[in-house]
Amino acid sequence: MVDSCSEYEIVIEPAPKLWRGLVSSGAADAGRFVEAARLFRSQIGFEDDGPVIMSGHQAGFWHPGIVAKYAAVQGAEVFGTSVWLVADLDANGPTQMRVPRRGVDGVVRPELVELASDGAGHPDAPTGLRAPVGVADDVPVEFDRVGEALSRLRGGSSSLGEQVHGAAAALLEEVGAGQPVEVVYASAICRTDLFAEILEQMLRDPARCVDAYNAAVAACPDAGVRKLLVDADRGRWELPVWGIGFNEPRKPVIVGKGQALDASAHGPRGLLMTGLMRLAGCELFIHGTGGGVYDTITERWLGDWLGVTLAPSAVVSATMRLDLGFGSMTPEDAQALIALGHRARHDPGLLGDGDAANAKRRLVDEIAALECGDPARHALYRQMHTLLEKARESNGEQLASIDARVEVARSVLRSREAVTDRTWSFVLHEDAAIERLCSCVRSSFAGDATRNRG
Repeated sequence: MVDSCSEYEIVIEPAPKLWRGLVSSGAADAGRFVEAARLFRSQIGFEDDGPVIMSGHQAGFWHPGIVAKYAAVQGAEVFGTSVWLVADLDANGPTQMRVPRRGVDGVVRPELVELASDGAGHPDAPTGLRAPVGVADDVPVEFDRVGEALSRLRGGSSSLGEQVHGAAAALLEEVGAGQPVEVVYASAICRTDLFAEILEQMLRDPARCVDAYNAAVAACPDAGVRKLLVDADRGRWELPVWGIGFNEPRKPVIVGKGQALDASAHGPRGLLMTGLMRLAGCELFIHGTGGGVYDTITERWLGDWLGVTLAPSAVVSATMRLDLGFGSMTPEDAQALIALGHRARHDPGLLGDGDAANAKRRLVDEIAALECGDPARHALYRQMHTLLEKARESNGEQLASIDARVEVARSVLRSREAVTDRTWSFVLHEDAAIERLCSCVRSSFAGDATRNRG
């Protein structure tokens, strides 16, 4: 479904009116892991007394497509308990922000700025295993509010991931994008019985686990997920988990059959993380467009390997372009305008000079009527060019206006990457636009709220 708030290109699949049915039928089949699955929610930090609708992302100041997922979780509270999963086992560098900068050549390019002060921990460590950070003194004005929010939350946060997510949620609340929902952190998965049992199953027969994983990856080539490494001759397999430690980079895990690992020193990679959440953490999981593709691998892999069935999923996203000072001009508009600028020098009609346009047309007809090589053709050509030069002089103001717009169009084309980029942080967009986006998403579920009250 494409939402009626078309300026935001909102996508919600399936339509919200079908979500109640998904949630009510969304109980996963955990198979032989049923007891560990029963404990999973309390072990990751929340108690529920009904269905859970979950979405999530890395800790960060997201682009509007992720904000749309956040708003969908808020709107889906009509179906049960809404929970946001912070993927804090990712090392995504959330304090590095991109800001658009226009160069002396008129081209807009992204500039990467670091908001954290020196000594902010290992940049390749997961955000859930890095300490909260201080804020640099030279934060660009575009991110003043981000710096202030990070500073406020530093003392009360246990990790960088918690600090950043808290700041993002607070900023969204400030712009009217809705109240924060309950939050869980992926790093908590490492302490659960379910993760320990799944890891034990991997170690018992890594070949079976990895073969099923790689077969699922091969069946979904469009997802862009690489296969796990296999060295069958040496009896070594790469597992879909990370070796983790405080303020340390994540390490790939390669094991032999029967090798022992400490579950608390390891964590799930992305596919396993969402797989565990859909197996035991929720009745419906909301993906973005990318996750909606790659999680088909998770379904196939865990189904073939463990014989389990995951809770259903939905897809929510949106697209907003940042106003970079070019107005509403798109690259396609720019190409058309540059072509117009070229034609306007040779077609006085485009400058509003109908008399000159008619005179040129008569000359063209006269030239066409003459034989090639006739000396009169050259004289008529010179007469036509003299006519066009006079038309340009007499319509100089209109032509200058077109030329100025053409220069903007050339800047748009040279800035194409920045103009078409949909991943600028929500902080860079107008507050009213972000509030409206969230309102559009949440309103998609309003009918279900009415039916609930009825």
